[in-house]
Amino acid sequence: MPPALRARAHEAPPGGPAPLLYVHPRGHLNDLVVPAGAVSAMNAAPFPKLGRYAFEVTDAELRAARVVAMDLHWALGLAGLEPLLARVRAVNPAARVVVGGITASHYPRELVEALGVDHVVQGDAEAAFPALVAALLDGGEP
Repeated sequence: MPPALRARAHEAPPGGPAPLLYVHPRGHLNDLVVPAGAVSAMNAAPFPKLGRYAFEVTDAELRAARVVAMDLHWALGLAGLEPLLARVRAVNPAARVVVGGITASHYPRELVEALGVDHVVQGDAEAAFPALVAALLDGGEP
């Protein structure tokens, strides 16, 4: 892991706000099943982070996040992704929204242009996602 990423791993105090928030949207066949790729991508990001289901995330958690990650694994999750994205934009318009997953990988342009997602991570995200989040937390664009 590059030293710059490793140095950021312990920036937030325990229990403090997490700059990286993952929210699993509703609308799946089983809303409690989080895609393994989402878990491994979040585990690969060495930043203070928090994971929530859409039904439990609070507005305070959304406001504290600088990057909000969501998954669009199966297309039927789009029904939950759209209202979640609208809520993020209403509560924290400055947050950068990153979406990944199988369906997201197939329709990145549509997610960015039609829904206003900031970034789509295509394919296996364990390497690309931490680098993207690092760039966003540094205030830049990848």
